[in-house]
Order: sequence, then C-alpha cells, then structure tokens
Amino acid sequence: TFGDNENGQLGNATPLVSYRHEPRPVSVPGQVVEVATGYSHPLVRRQDGSVHAWGLNSDWLPGSSTAVGGDGGRGSSQQTTRADAMTPICFTHQLGTGVCSIAAGLGHSVVVATSVGDAKEDEKA
Repeated sequence: TFGDNENGQLGNATPLVSYRHEPRPVSVPGQVVEVATGYSHPLVRRQDGSVHAWGLNSDWLPGSSTAVGGDGGRGSSQQTTRADAMTPICFTHQLGTGVCSIAAGLGHSVVVATSVGDAKEDEKA
C-alpha cells in the first residue's frame, strides 16, 4: 500500500498523518483473493473465506476496539470513541461462513455470505 495514511488505511502500523510514496506490504496471512477499498478503509477476503479490514473506524466499521455511546456524530450529544485499525483485523466470526464477495463504500462495507455469524437477530439479512 502507499498514499495517505491519516486513519491507518495503509495497514502497516506506520504513524498516522503520514504519506507513503513507496509501496509497503500489508501483512495478511494466507492467500488474498479479493480486495475492496472504501473511503479510508480497505477490506480483503482470503481464499479460506475470512475477511480482514483496517483503517478508518468512524462509522462502526470492522476493527472497533471501543464504542461509548453516541451515534457516530449524527446528532447525538454523547461522545463516541472508535479506534482506527492500524493493521488488518480479522472479523469473520461476526460474518458467518461461506463469504464469497466483499465491497466497501464511503462509510459502509458489504459482505455476501452463505450463513450469518454472530449478528443480532434484527441485523440478519
């Protein structure tokens, strides 16, 4: 990866607010078969169906380490804290099994899976 790293989206644990002109590898074990990039958060799908993500975590994207109240800055008076992921984090246990496709957008990610993981009943599609 190379380019802007304001939110850790380069995935190589380099300091924030840095710009890399030269490509550096991102450590994701196994064989990567698909890559999707959002605004400031990449996703990768491995051959075994696991999904890793890193980078900006302002909209409850995968890799969150803390979340305290609030609604992501959408009118809430409570402070919301979500840590950006500086290196790839596997979150397949939340997705289910048989992940066959991934996509990422401005503040969202989409995963197509054959079975649902740990999501709450009202979050299942």
